[in-house]
Amino acid sequence: MKPKDYIAQDETETIINFSKYQIGEWAEVYTSDRNVMKRFEKFAEKHPDHCKLIREDNYSMTFSVHPKCAAIYPKAPRKVVFTEEQKAALRDRLQSSRTKTS
Repeated sequence: MKPKDYIAQDETETIINFSKYQIGEWAEVYTSDRNVMKRFEKFAEKHPDHCKLIREDNYSMTFSVHPKCAAIYPKAPRKVVFTEEQKAALRDRLQSSRTKTS
């Protein structure tokens, strides 16, 4: 972590921006909180395809993050793979819930 200057804890902030017009499919996370910086640095090292450091200065860091990972405690998105039996069971359950409400 490069930021070296101290900011009082009550002056730190973390902003998560989901603007699709500015940054495409990625969310932008700006933080001046050292704990959040550490979390995102570790996350970026572990998951470079989901998180990248794009800016840093003496007080803050800005990360480009996959929208599903944009949280104070970032996690890589899970890919859920269903078997054909599970898909059929889910389909049946959805059909039965739709007929009950109608």
